[in-house]
Amino acid sequence: MLEIYCIDTSSLMELERRYPRGRFQRVWQHIEQLIDADRLIAPREVLHELRQGDDALLRWAKTKSSMFKPIDSEQAKAVSLILSHCPALIDPMKETPQADPFLIALAKVEGVKGGSLFKVPHIVVTQEGRNSPIKIPQVCKRMGVDSVNLLGLFERENWQWTNSEWLDC
Repeated sequence: MLEIYCIDTSSLMELERRYPRGRFQRVWQHIEQLIDADRLIAPREVLHELRQGDDALLRWAKTKSSMFKPIDSEQAKAVSLILSHCPALIDPMKETPQADPFLIALAKVEGVKGGSLFKVPHIVVTQEGRNSPIKIPQVCKRMGVDSVNLLGLFERENWQWTNSEWLDC
């Protein structure tokens, strides 16, 4: 069964920084294929976080609006549950968007919709470290959601390139 990935802002920013579209066209082709297949998604709050910078990544993200999912009532309940267990996941004094609890809620809720017969694993993609109890990977673990970094996504999808294929110049 194909997995669905819920990607965070830091991973999109890392993708743009480490794998610029002009140099790593195949990486971006694979990413866009996942988006087109509705296998790479994010909560709409990730798009709001990206709006904090007006750059090429934001312009690209705006063309991929189908990947940014609105919150539903089940996800809202999951966000409340996540924050009741892990209130330090967000900074209540911060006035800018904070997508982390929405990201985890999206993966948690969407991963169980349709009952066990149609359960499709939803995996969080984040660049955050795994050692802090208030970071996405640890909160995911606590909530029963799997998480990987970008390289983990590449590995799960079995994306392989030769040295000449990495650089499409």
